Amino acid sequence: MLDLGRLEALVGARKAETEDHVWFLREDPGYFSETVLEAREQMTELLRGDVCGKLHKNAKDDVLWARVLRNVVTDAYIDLSIWHEIHRAVDELSQMSSRYARAIKKAQSLPPDFWEALVKTWFYLEATQLDLVHQLKDGFAASPGARAYYLQQCEPTSEDMVIGATFGPQQKEKASKEVNRALTLFGFLWEPHKRHIFKVHALIEVLGHLLQNQPRAKSMMSPWVASRLSQLSIVSECLRQLHLFHPWSQKIQFAVKQRQTELLTDYVKGFAKWHGFLHTIQGHEASAARETQACSSTTRCTSVALATTSRH
Repeated sequence: MLDLGRLEALVGARKAETEDHVWFLREDPGYFSETVLEAREQMTELLRGDVCGKLHKNAKDDVLWARVLRNVVTDAYIDLSIWHEIHRAVDELSQMSSRYARAIKKAQSLPPDFWEALVKTWFYLEATQLDLVHQLKDGFAASPGARAYYLQQCEPTSEDMVIGATFGPQQKEKASKEVNRALTLFGFLWEPHKRHIFKVHALIEVLGHLLQNQPRAKSMMSPWVASRLSQLSIVSECLRQLHLFHPWSQKIQFAVKQRQTELLTDYVKGFAKWHGFLHTIQGHEASAARETQACSSTTRCTSVALATTSRH
């Protein structure tokens, strides 16, 4: 049977951290100021262009600070919602696992309600994992310790959004062996094919060991990056445990793929409740595309949706 006690503890602790984060943002001006300054350092607009060599036009303080403040507020509440949902799902699985402990036989099908809970939790964890990967892909390159090794992808037709970041070959050649290894591991996280081969849980474990024991590699870590890696580690551990739920794990994974459109629709609907809140936060700056997305200012829901529909 599933041993969900450790997962409940990990997820519960993370949920408590997100609750504390929201509370401190509201009640502690010093904490709010520090968080905003850290968030600014993860903005891809601060990278120089790979062709033009210039900063993005939105790197100007009046535009950049507005986006930073919006990101800090919206991401805090969306993260709180996500971890509450993961905690609810894991708690539900734990209760069902105990309830059906004597009734479940390996040669038999799982009870319908337990099966349904497993399928939905599996999909939600995968979607959250993709969300965190995309956050890291956008934010890590701009973090102070890694910024020297990346360039901003320039697109003349893009007036508002940053297209992305790319390795600067010349800069990477000057990096130490430890830094190059860390950059390679982060690169594996960004690539779906490499994630599929090496598995997110294994990549995070190796990356965490490297960043903890190699000072030069550790210098690329910011508090923002460390937080996302910690969350990704918990989500990937939850998924790893579900993969170990033999002999049903493969069938559950297949059901998630078969019901991808339905599950993705429910996932997007879950973010739709933030539409009014995000519209208020974005104000006049919100473009039509962002307003339609009704997700966070970092287009989190949309990037997950696109990645989910294109990964199989």
